[in-house]
Amino acid sequence: DGLFMNDVLTGDKYSGLVQQTRSIITQIKPDIVISFMQHSFMLISKAIGDLEIPIVFAHRDDPARYYKYGIINYKYLDLFMKKAAANVIQLKEFGKYFQKEILKRTCVIPNVVECDAGIGIVKTEKNNDVKIIISVGRLVSCKNHELLIRAFNEIAHEYKEWIVKIFGEGEESGKLNSLIKTLGLENRVFIMENSKKIREELLKSDIFAFPSRFEGFSRALTEAMAIGLPAIVIRDSISNSSLIKQSEG
Repeated sequence: DGLFMNDVLTGDKYSGLVQQTRSIITQIKPDIVISFMQHSFMLISKAIGDLEIPIVFAHRDDPARYYKYGIINYKYLDLFMKKAAANVIQLKEFGKYFQKEILKRTCVIPNVVECDAGIGIVKTEKNNDVKIIISVGRLVSCKNHELLIRAFNEIAHEYKEWIVKIFGEGEESGKLNSLIKTLGLENRVFIMENSKKIREELLKSDIFAFPSRFEGFSRALTEAMAIGLPAIVIRDSISNSSLIKQSEG
C-alpha cells in the first residue's frame, strides 16, 4: 500500500507536522510513500528520516515556478529529490530544470484525457450569431484571466459577434468583475460559476483561450483540444505551449 500526502503548510507548526506525519507512516508501515507537489517533499523526507521506505516525488506543477521564479528554494528541492527512489514529471520538457543525477531516476507520466473513442472534431448546434471564446480555470493570479480580458478589450469593438465566458471560482472573482465593468465589457465578458457540464459548454464554443502562466499538464486544455477546439496559450507557459502546435490549434 502507499501513503498519499497532499500539500502541507510550513512555518511554526512545521516540526509538529513532521512528527505527526512520521507517526502516521510508522503506524501504517507503507511499502512506498508518494509525495504530491513540491511543498510537501521536504516534510515527507524528514518524516521518513531513517525509516527504510522508498519515496516517490510526484511533480504536479511546472517546475519553472520553483527553479525560475523561486517560489520554493530549488536547492532544497534538489537535495531531497536526489534521495528519492523516483521522481515523476508530467512532460519531458520539465526535465531541463533537473540535474543529471536527478534525471536518472525521473520518469514522465502525463495526464490522460477521457473522451469518446474517435471523437475528433465534434459538430454541435451553435448560435451562428454569437461566437464564444471559452476559458476554464480557478480565478487566481497564476491563471492569468486578466490578460484574456484585457486582450479581448483590444479587439472587442471590431469583432462584435464575439463574447468571452470564463468558468471558474476563486479569490480574484471580484477583481476580474471590476475590471470587466471598468472596461465596459459587462455584455461581452462573463464570469461563470463552475459547471458540471463543462464539456457541453466546450462543444458550444469556438475558441479555447488559456492564458495560464504555470501548469503541470492541463486537463482543461487537453479536454478542449480533444473535442477539436482551436486553443490559444501564452508562449511562456512551457507545458501549455508544448501541448499545441503553432497555427494548428
